[in-house]
Amino acid sequence: MRTVSLVIVLSHAAFGQAPAPPPEFEVADVQVSKSVNPERGKGRVLPGGRIEVPNSTLKNLIMAAYNVQENMITGGPGWLDSDRFDIVAKAPPNTPPDTLFLMLRSLLAERFKLTIHREDKPMPVYAMVVGKGGPKLSKAAGGQQTCRWITPGNGRVQRECQNMTMQQLASDIPKWGMARVDLPVVDLTEIQGSYDFRLEWSIPSGRGEGKADAPAADDLAGSTIFDAMSQVGLKLEPRKRPVPVIVIDHAERVPTSN
Repeated sequence: MRTVSLVIVLSHAAFGQAPAPPPEFEVADVQVSKSVNPERGKGRVLPGGRIEVPNSTLKNLIMAAYNVQENMITGGPGWLDSDRFDIVAKAPPNTPPDTLFLMLRSLLAERFKLTIHREDKPMPVYAMVVGKGGPKLSKAAGGQQTCRWITPGNGRVQRECQNMTMQQLASDIPKWGMARVDLPVVDLTEIQGSYDFRLEWSIPSGRGEGKADAPAADDLAGSTIFDAMSQVGLKLEPRKRPVPVIVIDHAERVPTSN
């Protein structure tokens, strides 16, 4: 009887515990950007946990914090795409990327009073599915998840990744500027686990890791990311499916003071 009573007490104690607060940066400075450059800056993580995100719109910051593409954000005021901000923040050294994104969410909620909700919206996507011959993937041996660009020449580009799941691959492809994929990619492979792989295709015109625009006509002369997927036994098919999108409920134009 004492054992049963103890279990009940512990269960009630656990049930009554408040959820852990979301992680936050140790310090953060948010300023309206004074840059006249129309291009957004590239965020970087420096040694010691220093984070720098220059000349970014609030929509850019939301995209990064919630790991979504631009067309997966709806609502909000018009200045989300125009006003630009500089952020310098400090996180503990070696903070995992996923935790940094959670910290950025906390920062946006605190300084911009950002509130959002999610809802499913039917929209065009690319479904990542297994090809006729089956997957051609090498099981990862473990270790850190990494990806890098390789340019072997002859107008080609390679994307090499270690220890990546299919869900992560689908999420990342639209962010590869040199892939030129302009729609969300949904993983329908049902492949579990992590894998190592390398994809190779022709470098599109206007190359670079920027916004993933639709491929230009002259880009289609060589192989594309759609052709490259067959190298690992997968393919991308255009479909229409409900996709979780971010709906902006509220955001304040002037961030609160540091």
